[in-house]
Amino acid sequence: MAYFPFIVDIKGMNCLVAGGGRVALHKVKILLEYGVNINVVAPDICDEFFKIASDKCVKIFKREFCEADVNGMAFVIAATDNKEVNIYISEICRSRNIPVNAVDIQEACTFIFPAIIHEDNLLISISTEGKSPLAAAYIKRKIHDIIPSYYSDIIGKLGMWREYIFEHVNDKKRRRKLFKELLEYGENNNGDISDNVVLDMVEDVKNLED
Repeated sequence: MAYFPFIVDIKGMNCLVAGGGRVALHKVKILLEYGVNINVVAPDICDEFFKIASDKCVKIFKREFCEADVNGMAFVIAATDNKEVNIYISEICRSRNIPVNAVDIQEACTFIFPAIIHEDNLLISISTEGKSPLAAAYIKRKIHDIIPSYYSDIIGKLGMWREYIFEHVNDKKRRRKLFKELLEYGENNNGDISDNVVLDMVEDVKNLED
């Protein structure tokens, strides 16, 4: 395997989740945070799925999986309680070049779910390439504990001023240094970077270029 951690915008994509148990439900709950349209197919489906489907982008089909279910799907999650069925679903997806995750069967996956830290503007994914989900979750907690909560605010502020800085600071090295100084300023002030601070720092750099 040669996993590469692409960060992909999946909002509005169509996804199939084959399975109606707790594992499938956990995957659905994660994906719903990213605006995915989800089809759930399984002969037995736990009650919580129906509660979610009442006000979310989830369609439920209470029946056995069939090959046509993968039609039009951007990606598929095989999370049934039958290993053979999950492998069968994986084989169909692979033959059609549809990304597939087969739960707990690493060799049948073309993508894997990372452990995720998502704080508004900050997204961190942790993966052990499927070797130890427990270790990924443990590392996630470690990282989460050491990253200040205000980092998301700093990133939001830098993003808001990014275009302005690119327009007003021509020198690439000075621009890079300015972004670093703004990041350090935010870190030293619990994430608080006022507009006046940004404008003053940009003006100082412009004076050096003149």
